[in-house]
Amino acid sequence: MKNLKTSYGIYSKLFLGIVSFIHLLSAWIAFLFVIRFRGDANKYWFITQSPEKFLQKAPLPLREYLLYYINYLPAVILDLPLWVGFVLYSAVGMAGIYLLYRAFPLSFFTTPALLLVYAAVLLLPSMHFWTAMIGKEPVMFLGIALVILSMKNFKRFRSLFITGFIITGLIRPHVAAILLLAAFGGYLLTAKKLNLWLIPLMALILAAFGFILLQSHWIPGLSWTGFQRVLEIHHTQLSQSNTYVPLETYSWPYKLYSFYFRPFPGEISNLWGWAMALENIFTQFVVLGGFSALLLLLFRYNYKPNLQEWTILLFFFFLAIVLSMAYSNFGLISRMKVQSLPFMLLLSAYWMQTYLNLKKNDKT
Repeated sequence: MKNLKTSYGIYSKLFLGIVSFIHLLSAWIAFLFVIRFRGDANKYWFITQSPEKFLQKAPLPLREYLLYYINYLPAVILDLPLWVGFVLYSAVGMAGIYLLYRAFPLSFFTTPALLLVYAAVLLLPSMHFWTAMIGKEPVMFLGIALVILSMKNFKRFRSLFITGFIITGLIRPHVAAILLLAAFGGYLLTAKKLNLWLIPLMALILAAFGFILLQSHWIPGLSWTGFQRVLEIHHTQLSQSNTYVPLETYSWPYKLYSFYFRPFPGEISNLWGWAMALENIFTQFVVLGGFSALLLLLFRYNYKPNLQEWTILLFFFFLAIVLSMAYSNFGLISRMKVQSLPFMLLLSAYWMQTYLNLKKNDKT
């Protein structure tokens, strides 16, 4: 047993080294991509506004303005080059990936096929690309990973939950509200005894998020008609892009499916489109296998998912429901789904390994 633990420790360190190298390579590729095609990274690093203008536009540093505040010291005062920004942000993204690894340790997976799935998920190209980019994605991934890891033992890791929640709330308040709803839903589904004071507290926090979103102009007001009008304008603008997908016209099942598992092979005829299509084939088979295993666990073994599992599952669905109403562009969607899909993929592998373990115990 001691030798087995030692072996897993060696393999884990080796694997994390490989993941770190791939992430650094992804940062280099992302840097070259931005140099050639430009993108939001330039906007966040080459800041033309003064701090006074930040304060006028956003006294409370939220969303992109928080990144301007953070980047002002290295990018403007210290005048560091763009590649340094990629190193810094890729380190933040790698911290999030490490927390994802901690949430689902390598040592749990003993089936060779699932070890390959596990490795493939932690080496997922889209995850590494977007979390190595200067922008919101690395910071969001770190915040979400902190919240998900805290769900393993909430009493012990409560500080991780609060930290992760604050990070996500400052960068993308709407995603933080979705994550909070998922965590609260997981609590309702797993708690042996409900604390009724949590209900008004949840309402108060969500109201605060609503106020923040109103102040940041992410939503126009409390009018549903006004909100729909903003969505229509958004879809009209995105319809001019090369990677537009008319999600607003789809039925809800196909809308959610398209959010996570499109483009299909050949749907976008360039290198990026084919890379995403091949990745989507892999991810949808893993998720399908995970849900199949979950159904078998529920009906054969009376399995009860824990708080972490429910949080990931609900976040996976809630995020797609909300964001598929606003985003109708494969490029934007590929960034948005990185916030939940890697967690769902490892949870799917976890369910498959759990089912195989229980099935093996039945035979013995």
